[in-house]
Amino acid sequence: MTAPRAGSLRRSLGPERHAAEAPSPRAPGTPLILEFVGLPGAGKTTIAEQLMARLQSRGIVCADRQVVFPGSPSRAVRYAKLAAFAARHPGVLLSSLAYALAVRPLTSERMRCALTLLIWVHRLKLSRTRRFPLVLLHEGLVHNAWCVLLRGELRSDLVQRAALRSALSSVGLPFAFVYLDVGLDVAIERVGSRSTTPLFNRSNRPESERLLVAHGPHLKRIFDHALEITQAPHLRVDANRPMEDVYDDVASFVDRLAEERGVAGCS
Repeated sequence: MTAPRAGSLRRSLGPERHAAEAPSPRAPGTPLILEFVGLPGAGKTTIAEQLMARLQSRGIVCADRQVVFPGSPSRAVRYAKLAAFAARHPGVLLSSLAYALAVRPLTSERMRCALTLLIWVHRLKLSRTRRFPLVLLHEGLVHNAWCVLLRGELRSDLVQRAALRSALSSVGLPFAFVYLDVGLDVAIERVGSRSTTPLFNRSNRPESERLLVAHGPHLKRIFDHALEITQAPHLRVDANRPMEDVYDDVASFVDRLAEERGVAGCS
């Protein structure tokens, strides 16, 4: 079995100086954003949910997507808060919109996905006030940046990089990433057997297969861009294997992260 490749838990910043604004992963009281990245069917949700349960059983309080994106009784209040945030962070808004405009054809769904990058930044920044040591995301900024491309053709890779850089650096929190590397054939087979995701599911298998073949390679490039921007600790793991083997590798990586940060409950 090939050993998984993990990024160093202590990295000096490279030429992407935007990452310098983020706190050190060792800073006390600073949440660590751990995002799982991979094609649909790679096992992101399964692994993240198992890991969440394991950490909570050890007394480590974690947040997930539901906590980061809480419901609100008033849509008007949500929109007002987001508008105020956008006014304070115009760079994130403008770079996200420029990214959407660089993908053809332009659609309302593409614009919505691009604006979700702004929403992610807004919500992730709020996690600092809620004092979670870890925020586990089975989908996050990197995945959303990939979704902007679906059913389209990107005209400028530089625009995509700028949007991702603006979003990641504006969060102001340290990141870590787990890339679940799965083959296209395996991803296609797995999404063809499920019915939970609106786009990638068994009832839409021909379209799912077309999208994965056309856009699957782009996800790795976006992930590599995120690493260049954040210089974050990361793990690349072969997710073609049984999920229990993948989970063991990921759990070991997260244990090292938790120990590095001095998170209570870490063995």
